[in-house]
Amino acid sequence: MRGTDYSYDAEWLGPQRRKIFRYDNAHIFEQYNHPDEFHKHVWNPKTGRELTPQWIGRHAWPDLCDVLDELYEWWREYKDELGLSD
Repeated sequence: MRGTDYSYDAEWLGPQRRKIFRYDNAHIFEQYNHPDEFHKHVWNPKTGRELTPQWIGRHAWPDLCDVLDELYEWWREYKDELGLSD
C-alpha cells in the first residue's frame, strides 16, 4: 500500500480544545524555502499560537506509529502543567 496525501492531526478535545501538531503534505511553504511539501505544524502548548511550520521532508516522513509515540511523549510532558487528565 502506498499513500500519497497525508495529514496526521493531533488535538486535545477536552474542556479547552487545543491543537497540538499536524503533519501534512497538502501545500508547500515556498516562503520558507521548503524543498518539498512534507512539513509539520506545531502549536505552543501554553498559548495555543501556531509556530513556524517545520519542514520534515519526504524521506524523513513519520509513519502513524511514530506520530502516536510523539503524541504520547507530548502528553507526558504537558499533562500536569496543562491540567490534562489521565
